[in-house]
Amino acid sequence: MKLKVFSIFIFVVVIASCSKKNDRIENWPRGYEKENPFHPDTIFADGSFGFGFQFRISSKIESVKQIARIDNHQFYLKFLDVNAQEFVFLDFKCKKNEFRTIIIKSKDFTKNFKCILENTIHVNSNINVKIFRIEKIIELSDPFGGKELDLIVLATEKHGIIGTYLQKGNTIISARGDILKDLIDYNKFNFATLL
Repeated sequence: MKLKVFSIFIFVVVIASCSKKNDRIENWPRGYEKENPFHPDTIFADGSFGFGFQFRISSKIESVKQIARIDNHQFYLKFLDVNAQEFVFLDFKCKKNEFRTIIIKSKDFTKNFKCILENTIHVNSNINVKIFRIEKIIELSDPFGGKELDLIVLATEKHGIIGTYLQKGNTIISARGDILKDLIDYNKFNFATLL
């Protein structure tokens, strides 16, 4: 009898210790003001998803097709237009104000960017949205002054990236998706768009 109970206990411990992977990204249950650039265009059988969003990180990293997946509390991203390795874009295990480095590598270059988890917003009892700042990751093209801007990303593990905007000082540029305007006070910011 003791052996049978012990076997059941071991089985339960093994099952409970397995990390659950997010097999399917779920639709964000709230509305968008403007289209979310990270919204999946295609969801694949393995749970990964593709989306089209123009990234211009530097003269070497320009991509309009990406594939992503969420696994083990991390958001992985791969640029399909650039010969670069898949990398961890967001880490949902980060604590508030914790810095980590995003490393984008290829055989021709390595680029590092600082990422910080700035806040977690409780939307309801089931949803917590993490707000990440990725410093100087977006480089504007010359007609827009060639400036480097921070990318602010609002994300959850179940829904992926739900909203984004670029930021320079007190100016928010090109806000997309749900940036939780009903839960976050944006009064001190000016909103702008890139034409």
